[in-house]
Amino acid sequence: MWTVAKEKNIGLSECEIIVDHVHLLISAEDRTRLSTAMNLLKGVTSRQIFQMFPELRLDAGVGAFWQHRYAAKLIPEPAADRVGRYIRTQWDRLEKYER
Repeated sequence: MWTVAKEKNIGLSECEIIVDHVHLLISAEDRTRLSTAMNLLKGVTSRQIFQMFPELRLDAGVGAFWQHRYAAKLIPEPAADRVGRYIRTQWDRLEKYER
């Protein structure tokens, strides 16, 4: 994610992959640019993952690694540090994913 964001000039501030999803903190001027950033991140990383692990495509029986949708929330600038800390500490709250 970090490499793709840098190559595509995406303002990625935080990224944490956990269990079955990813939390990202991205700077974007508007929803259109956020959508473009997400499409780039998901598209490029999906291709990279399937190139590295081709058996995933066969096991999953799908043509895409990520879901087609994503959830987004606008974060006011003063809250960015707090949200970044939340993203960085995802693994501290792993118990909510255990069943």
